[in-house]
Amino acid sequence: MDELDGNLLEAWERVWARCEADPDEARRRWLRSGNKMLKRPPRAWCLSVRASDHRIGQTYGYIEDEQAWRRGGAHAVVLDGWHIQELCRPVFIPKPGVLLKEAAAILGRDPATLAQWWMPERAKRGPGRSRRDGSVALFEEITEPGRVLGVRFEPARIHRSRGVPKAVVWTERAVDPGADCGVGPHALWGTLWHWFYQRVDEGMEVELERVPRKRQGTARDSAAGWSWVCPGRVDERGRRNPCGRLAHRLYLPLPMMTLGRWIGERRTLKVAGEAGLHWRPGQAAGLRAAGAGGGGMQLACARCWQVRSQTFTNDNGGWDEVIGYLSGGFLYGREVRKPDWFGYERKRRRKGGKEGRRD
Repeated sequence: MDELDGNLLEAWERVWARCEADPDEARRRWLRSGNKMLKRPPRAWCLSVRASDHRIGQTYGYIEDEQAWRRGGAHAVVLDGWHIQELCRPVFIPKPGVLLKEAAAILGRDPATLAQWWMPERAKRGPGRSRRDGSVALFEEITEPGRVLGVRFEPARIHRSRGVPKAVVWTERAVDPGADCGVGPHALWGTLWHWFYQRVDEGMEVELERVPRKRQGTARDSAAGWSWVCPGRVDERGRRNPCGRLAHRLYLPLPMMTLGRWIGERRTLKVAGEAGLHWRPGQAAGLRAAGAGGGGMQLACARCWQVRSQTFTNDNGGWDEVIGYLSGGFLYGREVRKPDWFGYERKRRRKGGKEGRRD
């Protein structure tokens, strides 16, 4: 049990004793547990499938019209449960690493994307003969906080090639192939997301439409990857809601493991004004999740699922939301002491190289 778990349990027992003595306080928290925000699935508990994943059609998934796919036209993609598991499985490339091109193939990305967004800033200049210009030396290992890739430049002859030195990369931590910059959920969510892919039903099968995405603002529109045509989803009442929006990713929300379920809370609280109601906090029964409406596991866009992302830049909004989700609406962020390692950070640098404010 880490520091955050201990702080949560301490706050849980303290607030529980207060609610037992004050049914009005229990009612206020019971009403909060039905908040619309807490019914929206958090991004950290959603699997995502990228439309532009290079592994689709080459390693995973079935392309019904292969000619249209190779011409860059719209086509249908069939994904079963195993394919979705492999597309969402976290990737870890240990040292000594692999070539940048091989890492891009493993992650389903373009090598230029990894070089631009995933690698440390110093590594973008490439190796040089002198350190005065800020370039790096051969065989120097470069890492940077906030970047998931470490890089080392090696002579091309080592890899039986010619030309400029080759970039060898590895991952500093587990990489989420469906997330921006490969950065997984914040550390507050723990490491359970490493095994979320195993919860996908292998018997599921979905047929999705994929269309080309054009790069606007140029003299002639050029291809810029793919977009999904969202198929919609079945709501909590079992009704089919079609969508049709174009989306870069489709999401698969999973049921959350809240604090009440984790500790196996059996006690109940009496709620003022609700005769006969015995509330068991921390269950999050109203949270949207795939299969909750009886339609089985289904992929849909963020708008259909109303996926909610948390920010940990410079305010307490993300902290309060995480505590609300983990406790099923029973606790507020101000009631739980922040662990010593918690800090506000940015996934990407601000334009112009300015850093975000640190509190």
